[in-house]
Amino acid sequence: MRNTLRVPLLTLILLPACAHAPVYQSSGPSIGDGVKVAIVGQACDQYHDPNFEFDDFVGLDLDLEVRNATNAPLTVHRDMIRVVASDGIAPKTLTWKAVEPIQVEAGGVQRISVRYMTLGSLECRGPLDLDLKNAVTRGGASLALAAIHFVARN
Repeated sequence: MRNTLRVPLLTLILLPACAHAPVYQSSGPSIGDGVKVAIVGQACDQYHDPNFEFDDFVGLDLDLEVRNATNAPLTVHRDMIRVVASDGIAPKTLTWKAVEPIQVEAGGVQRISVRYMTLGSLECRGPLDLDLKNAVTRGGASLALAAIHFVARN
């Protein structure tokens, strides 16, 4: 008798649904000084914990694309990228090794991911800002990139 791996058809159909989706609404990419930062994917989960009557647990993953159209390398500091909730709370990223900077070569494109988790403040389907202040540098100087206003989907 042959030992074969059988994968249900439903699993194959639903598997692509696990990928990150585009955000529900966005002000578009942040562009400045030859640099473009865009949210290209996201996953947001919001759960009510009965132990916390008024706060929900929210996990937000963002996929960002950084395009460097200049002739000098950039450095992305993921630990400086903040998601700001409507109440002004801006949690730090919980991304693994976020303190390690990522280089984007001249003329290059780099895709990066950041993760946030909070109890309260952040909301899937609520207005959020991706604050890029001090997150992208060239030659040690921070680039002036505007925040990206968006609404995540869950």
